[in-house]
Amino acid sequence: MKKLRAIPITLVFLALGATLYAQQDLSDREVIGTARSIAIALRNLPEAKSLRDKALLSKRQRDDIKRLRSVANARKKLLRVLEQDLSYVTVSSVAYALYLVDSDQSVTAVRHLVRQLNRMIFSDHVLAQRLLVAMGSAAVPTLTEFLSSNLVVQVLGAMGRDAASGVPALIEVLGTDNVEVAIALTQIGTPKAIAAAKPVLLKAIRDPYNHYAGRAAKALGRQFEKSKFAAGPLRELARRAQDKDTRVYAAAALTRIGAVNSGVKFLGELALDHELHLRYLVIRELARLGPKAKAAVPSLLEVLLDESDTRYGDRVQAAAALKKIDPKGKNVSAAIAKAALLPQMKFQLEKEGLLLKRR
Repeated sequence: MKKLRAIPITLVFLALGATLYAQQDLSDREVIGTARSIAIALRNLPEAKSLRDKALLSKRQRDDIKRLRSVANARKKLLRVLEQDLSYVTVSSVAYALYLVDSDQSVTAVRHLVRQLNRMIFSDHVLAQRLLVAMGSAAVPTLTEFLSSNLVVQVLGAMGRDAASGVPALIEVLGTDNVEVAIALTQIGTPKAIAAAKPVLLKAIRDPYNHYAGRAAKALGRQFEKSKFAAGPLRELARRAQDKDTRVYAAAALTRIGAVNSGVKFLGELALDHELHLRYLVIRELARLGPKAKAAVPSLLEVLLDESDTRYGDRVQAAAALKKIDPKGKNVSAAIAKAALLPQMKFQLEKEGLLLKRR
């Protein structure tokens, strides 16, 4: 009987504790601080697509979100804060917190975040974009009202399949040459989205003077792996594009759609261009291919041994690429040993584990 009497008393205490927790109050400053803590944690994640999967699983964030939801009149407090003239971080954070507290406020939250997204400070773009991506499909209907903004289009692309409901609206503004929208459609990746984007991307890469040709090439390489229908136009773009960065993206795309030999040939040539600021990307693409990039070994050896080049990072990266492409090659080992005669190179090579330290 004693146990039976104790049960109701225990339940009373538990209920009282829950009520007290649910009724806790925070000042506007504390609400803002909690909202900023959640938002900044999301911004600092390396991949926008991982926001919902990883960040919300952290104990600190779960506690912060629970804390916000337990605040008496939290929605009113957050709406009142949004009426004030505050910093972009605060406005973005509070807008996202409003959605967390009351999902029915998603329209208001998205509109505030879009305003921050379109501000001129780069940090605004990063924070607002990540928070919108974190909202996922709930943000899509309102975002499609702002498709005149390339930044909004990019957010929808970053959402991937979560933005599938926005595909019809994106297709409406696609036209025949809106590469930004076409790229977003390939990132969303539904069959309908890909079919609509394909002709626009192909048209862009056929024009070596098109400002978006390089980005179109990247999208083709990412989405249409092992599909050689774009090989011809990409070869021409890698050969004739006026912009050298575009040539890099076209060559890399060739390797990804299955035209590896052509892509490696162009990448090997580009690796020798001292003026190319994307040379690190060229070397990285060759390293990714491993033994398939063996035809580019002479170019990489030349990069590694070029003592007139003070970009030691590129030269060390070339050594790393050579190790992946031809790990047992005697000429590779000999070249790395020769490069290490320069003290600056020796330090970097040892740091990257490409040269054994002598005791």
